[in-house]
Amino acid sequence: MDNGVDMGDVGSLRDTLGWLVGCAMVVIGALPYTPQYQKILRTKSTEGFSTHICLFLLVSNILRILFWFGKQFEMTLLLQSVVMIFTMLVMLNLCCSVQNNNHISTKQHHITDIDPRFFWSWDAFEDYLIFLLAFTLPCAFATLVFLDSALFVEVLGCLGVLAEALLGLPQLLQNRQHHSTTGMRSVQVTKTTIYSI
Repeated sequence: MDNGVDMGDVGSLRDTLGWLVGCAMVVIGALPYTPQYQKILRTKSTEGFSTHICLFLLVSNILRILFWFGKQFEMTLLLQSVVMIFTMLVMLNLCCSVQNNNHISTKQHHITDIDPRFFWSWDAFEDYLIFLLAFTLPCAFATLVFLDSALFVEVLGCLGVLAEALLGLPQLLQNRQHHSTTGMRSVQVTKTTIYSI
């Protein structure tokens, strides 16, 4: 009995919906940073935003990409990691720019200072890129060498998930240190919670 529905049309509609959902999943993790970006740009202040969130997200997504080479998962999640890395680099670049414009002190902090007190509180965006290269290249080399080791691949995946699970910690510590949540966006809390699930 013909009900007037072409199975080819249903399959095509399903493929289109699947593609749209996949695209949404790729960008949805990065979208909550748009209001934070706009706020920092508008107020010329990074108060309320912990750049250590960028560190945790960069590390977890780099490890997730390396994990993909050992145990391939959905391409959508891989692309999501690439978009998140790009988003965190954009946020770091903006924070460096704003903080440099607001600096009164002439003393600048760089990665070459090798001072643990100022780890991930550098003044130049290039320092963050140097750190990420110094982190990524050995990890990529180790992944290449131990790609056939199921244990290594699983540990890589676990470390990525652990970094992701600790995502709210930097913001919590910063709020506690300043005894304030001023400048923190409520959408950021929602994003942190959703991304960690």
